[in-house]
Amino acid sequence: MTALLWFGMVVAIWRTTRLLVKDEFPPVAALRSWFIETFGRRSQRTGELIGGKRWGALGFSIAYVWSCMWCMSFWVGLALWWLADVTGETGVPYPWLLVAVASGVSGLIGSIEARIDQRYELAEMELERRREDSERGR
Repeated sequence: MTALLWFGMVVAIWRTTRLLVKDEFPPVAALRSWFIETFGRRSQRTGELIGGKRWGALGFSIAYVWSCMWCMSFWVGLALWWLADVTGETGVPYPWLLVAVASGVSGLIGSIEARIDQRYELAEMELERRREDSERGR
């Protein structure tokens, strides 16, 4: 039962983290965008977060958490552990280890997904370039 509980918690933490940080589900994307635009300041040139708009470093940290799988997964892990353990009385064994493992797994899966997305985008660009070259050759 403990292994099944741990597996379920790790998957729930990963999926919730992905929903909050990456998915384009409109209500969640709007919430994420609000946090990032309200608390973070973006570079005009690159679009990356470079500082806090409100509350300085704290504002930057709040905005950054909403764009980082590694960061958000820790907080999601704490929240889901609390929900499962305190309100559901499931008795999650080794809760801090669970949060650390789930955070690591979420961040790792997020990194793998980013690499896959990058490869997909590069392949799409290559296909487009080949189409343009073949149209010019006709």
